[in-house]
Amino acid sequence: MNTIEFTYVTKIVHIVGGTLVHLKSLVAWILRFKQIDDIEIINSNRTANAASPALEISSGS
Repeated sequence: MNTIEFTYVTKIVHIVGGTLVHLKSLVAWILRFKQIDDIEIINSNRTANAASPALEISSGS
């Protein structure tokens, strides 16, 4: 294997490795965002549940 092939291989390895690292951080970032969304959904469900008894009373009459 000559030096030109070697430099290409190392460049490809660096690009692939760098992409994997970026993907890993991107996935972690997306998961963190998803957790925030889930927490907001849970909180909005709680407020909806807190308001629902009044709705049930009005619909029952």
